[in-house]
Amino acid sequence: MAKKNSVGFILPNLQVKFIDPDTGRSLPRNTPGELCVLSQCVMKGYYNNEEETARIIDKNGWLHTGDIGYIDDDENVFIVDASRN
Repeated sequence: MAKKNSVGFILPNLQVKFIDPDTGRSLPRNTPGELCVLSQCVMKGYYNNEEETARIIDKNGWLHTGDIGYIDDDENVFIVDASRN
Protein backbone atom coordinates (compact mmCIF):
# COMPACT_ATOMS: atom_id res chain seq x y z
CA MET A 1 0.00 0.00 0.00
CA ALA A 2 1.30 3.46 -0.90
CA LYS A 3 2.23 5.83 1.89
CA LYS A 4 0.29 9.01 2.55
CA ASN A 5 1.52 11.92 0.37
CA SER A 6 3.36 9.60 -2.01
CA VAL A 7 2.41 9.29 -5.68
CA GLY A 8 2.61 5.52 -5.30
CA PHE A 9 5.25 3.02 -6.23
CA ILE A 10 7.12 2.07 -9.39
CA LEU A 11 5.08 0.00 -11.80
CA PRO A 12 6.46 -3.16 -13.41
CA ASN A 13 8.46 -2.56 -16.61
CA LEU A 14 9.19 1.05 -15.59
CA GLN A 15 12.68 2.18 -14.61
CA VAL A 16 13.00 5.27 -12.45
CA LYS A 17 15.99 7.25 -11.28
CA PHE A 18 16.48 10.53 -9.49
CA ILE A 19 19.40 12.67 -10.61
CA ASP A 20 21.14 15.86 -9.64
CA PRO A 21 19.74 18.22 -12.32
CA ASP A 22 23.02 20.13 -12.52
CA THR A 23 25.44 17.20 -12.84
CA GLY A 24 23.23 14.34 -14.10
CA ARG A 25 24.60 12.12 -11.31
CA SER A 26 22.22 9.47 -9.93
CA LEU A 27 21.21 10.11 -6.34
CA PRO A 28 20.69 7.65 -3.47
CA ARG A 29 17.29 6.87 -1.94
CA ASN A 30 15.66 9.57 0.19
CA THR A 31 17.60 12.29 -1.66
CA PRO A 32 15.51 14.71 -3.77
CA GLY A 33 16.45 15.02 -7.42
CA GLU A 34 14.95 15.22 -10.90
CA LEU A 35 12.68 12.30 -11.73
CA CYS A 36 13.69 10.43 -14.90
CA VAL A 37 11.82 7.47 -16.36
CA LEU A 38 12.60 4.80 -18.95
CA SER A 39 10.10 2.32 -20.35
CA GLN A 40 8.57 1.09 -23.56
CA CYS A 41 5.36 2.85 -22.49
CA VAL A 42 7.06 6.27 -22.28
CA MET A 43 6.87 8.49 -25.34
CA LYS A 44 9.76 8.34 -27.79
CA GLY A 45 9.62 12.04 -28.59
CA TYR A 46 7.59 14.94 -29.87
CA TYR A 47 6.18 14.53 -33.37
CA ASN A 48 8.26 16.51 -35.88
CA ASN A 49 10.10 18.37 -33.11
CA GLU A 50 13.62 17.03 -32.71
CA GLU A 51 14.80 20.05 -30.71
CA GLU A 52 12.21 19.60 -27.93
CA THR A 53 12.73 15.83 -28.00
CA ALA A 54 16.49 16.27 -27.48
CA ARG A 55 15.78 18.67 -24.60
CA ILE A 56 13.60 16.25 -22.66
CA ILE A 57 14.84 12.76 -23.69
CA ASP A 58 18.54 12.01 -23.31
CA LYS A 59 20.71 9.89 -25.62
CA ASN A 60 20.02 6.78 -23.49
CA GLY A 61 16.24 7.17 -23.79
CA TRP A 62 15.57 8.54 -20.29
CA LEU A 63 12.70 11.03 -20.19
CA HIS A 64 13.59 13.93 -17.89
CA THR A 65 10.31 15.02 -16.29
CA GLY A 66 11.64 18.14 -14.59
CA ASP A 67 9.78 17.08 -11.43
CA ILE A 68 11.80 16.97 -8.23
CA GLY A 69 11.19 14.01 -5.96
CA TYR A 70 12.68 10.97 -4.28
CA ILE A 71 12.10 7.31 -3.59
CA ASP A 72 12.12 6.04 -0.03
CA ASP A 73 13.37 2.75 1.40
CA ASP A 74 9.91 1.18 0.94
CA GLU A 75 9.83 1.97 -2.82
CA ASN A 76 7.31 4.83 -2.44
CA VAL A 77 7.84 7.79 -4.78
CA PHE A 78 7.32 11.35 -3.55
CA ILE A 79 7.18 14.53 -5.65
CA VAL A 80 8.32 17.60 -3.73
CA ASP A 81 8.47 20.27 -6.47
CA ALA A 82 6.56 20.84 -9.70
CA SER A 83 7.98 20.36 -13.17
CA ARG A 84 10.76 22.65 -14.33
CA ASN A 85 10.09 21.74 -17.99
